[in-house]
Amino acid sequence: MLWRQTLKENILLAGGYFLLLTLTTTLGIWFWPDLRGAIEEWAGIASFFPIEGLKEVMLRIQEEGYWAYFAVQQFFRGGGVFGVAAAGLLGSGLIAREADNRTAEFLLSRPVSRTRILLTRWGVGVVALSLPLLLAAGVGAACSPLVDESIPLWAALAGAVHTSLFVVAVFSTTVWLSARSTHALQAAILVLGFMLLQFALYLIKVLWHFSAYNLVDLDVMLPLARGVYPWKESAALLVWIGVFVAWAVKDFKKRDF
Repeated sequence: MLWRQTLKENILLAGGYFLLLTLTTTLGIWFWPDLRGAIEEWAGIASFFPIEGLKEVMLRIQEEGYWAYFAVQQFFRGGGVFGVAAAGLLGSGLIAREADNRTAEFLLSRPVSRTRILLTRWGVGVVALSLPLLLAAGVGAACSPLVDESIPLWAALAGAVHTSLFVVAVFSTTVWLSARSTHALQAAILVLGFMLLQFALYLIKVLWHFSAYNLVDLDVMLPLARGVYPWKESAALLVWIGVFVAWAVKDFKKRDF
C-alpha cells in the first residue's frame, strides 16, 4: 500500500521527467547533422570561450564525435541537470511533507516500522528517477541510425545506469534532509543550491577537480564506448547513497513530529 501510494503521488513528476528526457534526446539527435557539418570549425570557436569547462566539452566533442555529443546530451545534461532537479523535487517532500501537512500522526499510526516506511518511499523514488533515464537512453540509441550514427545499446544503458547512481545519490541526500525538515521544499532548496554551486565549480578550471560533476563528466563516460565501465566512480556513488540513506533512517526513527 505504501508503494502504491508513493507511486501515485509522484507519477506525474516521473512521467514529466521521462517526457523531458525523451524530447531533449530526440531534439539533440535531430540537430546533430548540422553540428557535425560545422565541427571542424569548433576548435577556433572554442579558443574564444571564457569558460574552461564549456571549452573542454566542445573540444572533446570535436575529437570523439557523436558518442561524446550523446554523452553530454543524455548523461551530463539529462542526469546532471534535469535528473538533479527531479531528485530534489521528489525527495524534498518524502518525509517533510507529513510535517508540513500535519499528517505524520496518521502515517506513523500504521503497523509498519519507520525504517520500512522510509525505505519503501525511497525505493519508489529510485525507480521513478532511474527508469526514465534508462528508457531515454534506449530511445537515443534506437534513434541514432536516423542521423547515420550508431552507438552500442549496452554502452548507452551502462551510461544511464551510472548516471542514475549520481541522480539517486542526490535524491538520497535530499531524503536525509527531508527527514530532518519541517517544510516540504526546504530540502530541495538546500540540495539544489548546493548542486548549483557544484556545477559552478565544474566550470572553473582551477576548481573543477572539487566538483561532484566529475563523477559524470566526459572523462568518465567516454570509455564506455570501449567497454570500460567506471567502477571506481560508481563505487563512490554507492557509498554516497548508503551513507545518506543510513542517516535518513536514523534521523527519521528518532524524530518527534
